[in-house]
Amino acid sequence: MANTYDIGDVVRWSVAFTDSDGTAVDPTAVVFKYQDPSGTETSVAAVNDAVGAYHYDVTIAEAGVWHGRFEGTGTNVAAAESYVAVRRSEFY
Repeated sequence: MANTYDIGDVVRWSVAFTDSDGTAVDPTAVVFKYQDPSGTETSVAAVNDAVGAYHYDVTIAEAGVWHGRFEGTGTNVAAAESYVAVRRSEFY
């Protein structure tokens, strides 16, 4: 996810966990971590939409590059990272 957003947008990060056969599976727990351009890191429980499908919405409050990471723990361990770019604004 290397898209460009504006301050004030809500960015939805999402992930799908699957086993080696491609079947959707749930880890024991799923944490979403995100880091704003100033380096502040936040960890939250991801929202479970269906078996193996998770998301978390972040309201963007600062220009720069935001990083996100899902971590599945326990059974079905996996991780996925991505980032988004946020444009500078004349209004903030």
